[in-house]
Amino acid sequence: MANAKTPSAKASKQAPTISTAALMHGADAFGARFVKPGFAFTPEDDLAFALGYPHLTYIADGHPDDENPEQAAPIYVSKHGLMPAAWPREVAHRVARGFGLWYSDEKLAAAYGTGGPVSEDEARALVRRELCENNSWILILLLEALVGPIPVLETVVEQLEAYSTQEWTDTGMENRLYLDTTLLWLGYPLLRLPGDRATALRARLEALHAEWSAHPQPHRDASTAALDVVLHGAAGADRSAYRVQGKVSVFSRLHVLDDSAWVARAAQASGGPDSGCNPDPRLVFLGGEPVLDLELSWWKKYTNAGSHALLVERFGKIQSPKLLPWMLEMSATSKAKASAQAWFVKHADFARSFLEKTAAAGGAPADWAKPLLKKLG
Repeated sequence: MANAKTPSAKASKQAPTISTAALMHGADAFGARFVKPGFAFTPEDDLAFALGYPHLTYIADGHPDDENPEQAAPIYVSKHGLMPAAWPREVAHRVARGFGLWYSDEKLAAAYGTGGPVSEDEARALVRRELCENNSWILILLLEALVGPIPVLETVVEQLEAYSTQEWTDTGMENRLYLDTTLLWLGYPLLRLPGDRATALRARLEALHAEWSAHPQPHRDASTAALDVVLHGAAGADRSAYRVQGKVSVFSRLHVLDDSAWVARAAQASGGPDSGCNPDPRLVFLGGEPVLDLELSWWKKYTNAGSHALLVERFGKIQSPKLLPWMLEMSATSKAKASAQAWFVKHADFARSFLEKTAAAGGAPADWAKPLLKKLG
């Protein structure tokens, strides 16, 4: 068992370094074909959007919580709800090992006490152990961030192929119902596989979808629908999307890569963000400016704790003049004023002309713009 403490984390005075193995294949990834140059402020963010941003997990090196990762691990499970902005690396390894062992204090303590990197073989074993459990998609994205998408997705597909018809119908297999959510999340790491691996695994998933469609099973039908949505764009979403009061759920809209007009129509029909959802600029990436107009018009409908900060962080990556009046309003009236003000400083060259014209025009926007111009210098 590795030492529970990592003194190097405490010794570091620098801000943590953020990275993720999820994007390790870069421009060779399957989803790179969907890059929209200039959509974001940087080529790196253009690629990240094409590869599924913000639906990936990040790792922090040099994080102070890695000073005692064994103690920090349960805090990241409870306080952060398994969804921090970035996982301290040592904490991430331990939480991955303990994932799903919530029922056993002894096993959980042993997992949290085991340090060192999760290997590819260990990641595969964890996927096999937890694939059918609740929230396994969180584990899949966490492992992808640690070891990359190849071993994780290969194991998922192998497991799906290994499930016999009898296993799907056996008493006690109701937990396979959790698979539909996990399979819906597979759409993002599929984008991050190298092109040849993605093509091969997608073909195997297509074969599974065909088999499951031909032989419906009560415990499997939701998973069949999820694969339809992930693999077949707008046509799959039309057939199989999860709907709430007749409206296509945002989680199904996020996989429509082949029809921006479809995404825009679905967003318009939704009437606003799904209850409890966080802001998601991927919808703008998929649906274009009509969706951006909608999202900026209903930003106040995002009411989750921290949602305004996420709006600034996530939508602030989009390079569009339409963001400027909205971000100005955010800088003065939102719950993320400081973050919005910092955005203007970061993007001074992009924003200066707008702020100068707004400051000269009078009214409340002018009052908001003038102090920002002083910050820009």
